[in-house]
Amino acid sequence: MIRIIIISSKDFERCAIQKFVDSQSDISVVGQGRDGYDALRIVSRLKPDIVLLDETLSPADGVEIIPSLRRRSPQTRIIILASFHENIRVLKAISYGASGYLPKNIRREKFIAGIKTVYNGGCLMTPEIAAKAFRIFPDTDPDTLRPSFFSARRKTPSLLHTNISRQELDIITCIVKGFSNREIGEYLSLKEGTIRNYISAILEKTGLKNRTQIAVYAYNAGMVKEEQERRRPG
Repeated sequence: MIRIIIISSKDFERCAIQKFVDSQSDISVVGQGRDGYDALRIVSRLKPDIVLLDETLSPADGVEIIPSLRRRSPQTRIIILASFHENIRVLKAISYGASGYLPKNIRREKFIAGIKTVYNGGCLMTPEIAAKAFRIFPDTDPDTLRPSFFSARRKTPSLLHTNISRQELDIITCIVKGFSNREIGEYLSLKEGTIRNYISAILEKTGLKNRTQIAVYAYNAGMVKEEQERRRPG
């Protein structure tokens, strides 16, 4: 069961989301809140799997509380409810560590699919958007590497981390495409636990902290070709 909380200042928005989310047998709304204070209190108490966080909360923008939410519940993933694609709040949220964003006018089936993607370890963003976020807000996430890492030009793969194996590169390619661990395992005919071990090895070799950084790194470093970014690996 995927446990989520909804944080939005709009009553009708929270009710609408809960209505169609609760129609899913494998997703449950375990809490709701109106503002950032509610978000911090509820996340600290319930440790949900996912927070659906409105970008325009008061008294400050919703994205401003993301670092505090992450400290209170590191395993909780954050999805931004966005009014517009790639606006400044969305980019800032990604730089703070959000797993991506869902437009408020998205179709219900895609909304549910987005929740499940993030729950399974995926990200709701392209590497290009993530890289753009870190270029605009290079110092916002304490878990990221030095700012120059994210703003670096795309480089020749052979100049970077030659100890990355072919299998690891295949997994990186799948991460860039937004595959979950289960989907990567199915695609590469490997067990999900094996995929987790490979990802841990990739993080250790590169000094990165999470899957989003892997995707940004692969994009900036030229480790994944442009045609691979647009279609499924293989």
